Amino acid sequence: MDTKPVHREISMQAVANLAGVHRTTVSLVLRRHPRISLATRNRVMEAVNKLGYRINPLISALMQAHRRMRPLTNVSKIAWVTAWPTRYGWRLPENSIPDFMPGAIARAEELGYKIDHFWLAEPGMTPRRMSRILYARNITGVVLGRLPPGLSRIELQSDDFAMVSIGVSLESPRISHVAENHFHSCKLAVQTCLARGYRRIGLALPHRLYERVQEKFLGAFLVEQSRLPTSRQIPPMITEAPDERIFRRWMKRHSPDVVICPNVAVVLPWMNRLGHRVPQDVGLAGLAVEQRDGAHAGIWCDPAIIGSMAVELVVSALQRNERGLPAHEQEILYRPNWVEGRTIRLPP
Repeated sequence: MDTKPVHREISMQAVANLAGVHRTTVSLVLRRHPRISLATRNRVMEAVNKLGYRINPLISALMQAHRRMRPLTNVSKIAWVTAWPTRYGWRLPENSIPDFMPGAIARAEELGYKIDHFWLAEPGMTPRRMSRILYARNITGVVLGRLPPGLSRIELQSDDFAMVSIGVSLESPRISHVAENHFHSCKLAVQTCLARGYRRIGLALPHRLYERVQEKFLGAFLVEQSRLPTSRQIPPMITEAPDERIFRRWMKRHSPDVVICPNVAVVLPWMNRLGHRVPQDVGLAGLAVEQRDGAHAGIWCDPAIIGSMAVELVVSALQRNERGLPAHEQEILYRPNWVEGRTIRLPP
């Protein structure tokens, strides 16, 4: 009588018995949990390889779903890490950049987490010490807040954490990030101005902002300009910093009937001193409108949405037990909206 080899399914308990550990430890090792020591991890993996244990994909999926429904305990906190020269230099009243933290806090609470703020530039703080503090407090999720101008590298040990950054200026470590879609923002501003009947559209950018958004404002502007007749194309004004004298010369030479700029509040007084009425003579559209109060027209980027998206990205990595640098860096881009204001003519 022919005999066929009998396939014997190896259980997780068999692996635990061979490795001399609890079954839960085997599960944690297979999920690459950072709390398991290297010696234990090696011993478990040796048993896994020796027995030829394979994870049942159906059971694994069910367990993942079950863990998502359980109240979170081990990873109930997410670190909000900033690196500005002062502890709160990244928000009002010290800085006018958007504050992404309130949106992050609200979304974290909805998902069962809490946000704790940590200051990387605190006197006596080092990247190694910061990592130890987070590890001691059982924090494995980290959101790096937007970096100050001139800073593009953070020396934070990443092996034990699921890390996400806000903005596009972080060059190292290479982690996933959430940011405004700057290309879409400038494209939307140009197209809206064209729809309002403006014919000669100008772009005025300070060089430091032009660099921080990786040329995306400029790229979108040039793409839209290339579709216009040559007689209506205006070279963008790129300066090291906001400069009224250069702006005056640029305006007199090219005579745009609408100017797109990052901050309308800076350019508006320049227009008044040139004798231009806004929006009767020249329109002004902002690429970063700070308030939706109807004063300034332009692009409104809701910081609460970006903050919440950063938390969601971290939480998804934590749910998958992913730590360290991602194998595939993700870029999540948020598309802002146009808001009406008194600095540009209304739709016909």
